Amino acid sequence: MMRVITETPWKILEDAIRHVPLLQPRDGQLVFPYLHADIALKVINYADVQPTSLYALRDHVSFQTKLSETLAPDYDPLALKGALTLLNDDGQEVGLIPPIVEETPEDGKYILDGLHRTLVGRLAGRTHFTAIHITNFRSDCPAAVLPNDWEKVKLYDKVPEDPALKRRYRKNQLRLRRNFSALNGSRPRQAGS
Repeated sequence: MMRVITETPWKILEDAIRHVPLLQPRDGQLVFPYLHADIALKVINYADVQPTSLYALRDHVSFQTKLSETLAPDYDPLALKGALTLLNDDGQEVGLIPPIVEETPEDGKYILDGLHRTLVGRLAGRTHFTAIHITNFRSDCPAAVLPNDWEKVKLYDKVPEDPALKRRYRKNQLRLRRNFSALNGSRPRQAGS
C-alpha cells in the first residue's frame, strides 16, 4: 500500500509549519498565521478536543485504518514525532504529519487537520493521540471552521452536497483557510468542501 521513504525530524517540521500561509493573500502579501505562534508536539486527550467537521468519508476512514496497519509496528500515525514521506503504489510521494490541533481561549482545542486519522483512533477506543499543538497564532487568522461535538460527525460515502452537513463555517471563511499542502501533499480544499 505505502512505505516510508524518509523521516523529517520535528525541528524541520516545526519550521515548515511556521511558514504555512493562508490560501488567499491579503493586499497581495502572503499571510503566515503561525510564524510567531507557540508550536509543540503534545499528547492530546480525546475528551479535551473537538473536531471541526460534521462528516467523515468511509473510504478515507478505511484508508487510514489500512495505513495504520501497514505502518505498524514501526510507525503509529497517531504518535508521530515528526513527518514521514510515503511512497504509494503509483510511485507518488505523500506526506504524513501528526494531526494539527489549534487552541484558542474562545474555541478551546480543535482538530484542524487529521480528522479521519483521529476518528479511526477514537473509534478504536484510544484515549490520546500525539498532535501538532498550536497556540498564540495571529488573532486576525482564526480557523475558517468552528468546533463541534464528536457525536455530530457522521459517516458518508461521498462529500455531502449540503454545506450545513459539512462544517460550521466562520464568516469570511475563504479568507481564513490555511494551505497545508506543502506539509502533507493534500490539495487545498475548495470552497465549501
